[in-house]
Amino acid sequence: MKKVVVLVILVLFLCSCAKEEKVEVKEISCTKMKELVSNGAFLLDVRSEEEYNINHLHEAVNYPYETIGEEISSSLSNKESVIIVYCQSGRRSAIAAQTLLDLGYKHVYDLGAIGNC
Repeated sequence: MKKVVVLVILVLFLCSCAKEEKVEVKEISCTKMKELVSNGAFLLDVRSEEEYNINHLHEAVNYPYETIGEEISSSLSNKESVIIVYCQSGRRSAIAAQTLLDLGYKHVYDLGAIGNC
């Protein structure tokens, strides 16, 4: 009987673990980005300040990808916020997006390169 109880507990534990939602970075188009930003999404340019000052997308805020972990929580404490990241080529935005997921943000989109818009 003890073996059956242990087996049932083990099965229930494994089933509850299987329901854990895996959060992943989602790629996004320029059209969808504009729609989300118009509905309050946080648009984040993760290039350097110099690159941002030369050119950036309308409504974008600049947090260089190297400092995103330190800076984002002061501006955006709600982990359910929609965040869209972009950079020059897509490399830094991918790193920043993963950092945001690691920090617990649930709705992270990667536009990739600024040239995608």
